[in-house]
Amino acid sequence: MIVVGPLLGTGAGGFSMDVDPVTGKPTATLDMMDNDMILQGAGAAELPILRDLLFSGRPAGGTGLRSSDASTSPSGPGHTTLSYALNDTSSAAHFSTVDGVPVTTTDVVVRYCLFGDFNFDGRVNATDYQRFSGFYGSQQTFWESGDLTYDKRTNSSDYQLFQGAFGQTMIGPNFERTLLPVGLPVTAVEGQPLNNATLATFTDTRNTPGSPTTSAAYTASVSWGDGIFRPATVNSDGLGDGGYVVTGSSPFPMSNHDALITTMIQYSA
Repeated sequence: MIVVGPLLGTGAGGFSMDVDPVTGKPTATLDMMDNDMILQGAGAAELPILRDLLFSGRPAGGTGLRSSDASTSPSGPGHTTLSYALNDTSSAAHFSTVDGVPVTTTDVVVRYCLFGDFNFDGRVNATDYQRFSGFYGSQQTFWESGDLTYDKRTNSSDYQLFQGAFGQTMIGPNFERTLLPVGLPVTAVEGQPLNNATLATFTDTRNTPGSPTTSAAYTASVSWGDGIFRPATVNSDGLGDGGYVVTGSSPFPMSNHDALITTMIQYSA
């Protein structure tokens, strides 16, 4: 989480980035990775400046604001990006807090999220499509009006990105849900496959005994050292503490060499 003052602010805490006087492009890069940023008191007037910084930083090697995590997201290469919006829907604020930090309707919020998640609920679905289609073909647009490439227009380039992310879900630290996995040692017998081996346990920060989430809300996959991920099974740990256990069976006999067994867990409800 990054909390700063307005882009145009001259006082303490203001955010600024040097610009080349000839090209007009930023001379530095801020890689936000999967972080969010709050520009306190920035207001709607700074949205065009922020859009330009994101446009400049989006290409590989670009300068400005960018996210190197966007291309390596577990939600799929190319499906995640940095969004930006004034925290004001004209009728109410988008958020009361962002990553635990209070925000007001004069703040601008930059969020690491899925392409096309216009209402910031962690999902790209029909609600987002309805909004996108209403702005298709428009000029001088922003993130919330479908400009996913920061080029001031909503067109087929944006639609391709939206289509790629449609149906995706990304609930993670930015949406106050964090999965906390613990990998477990696995003992194999030479020449024999592993059957129903316990691979990991995990808890969900948004899952409490008073507000349970079923194991069906999660998916898990495992690579048995060959780089290929295959489905694994998620079950409650039976302790009533909001915890889960991941188990799986190897598709081939294990060797006497140490294998890097990798388990991936996602919230998918």
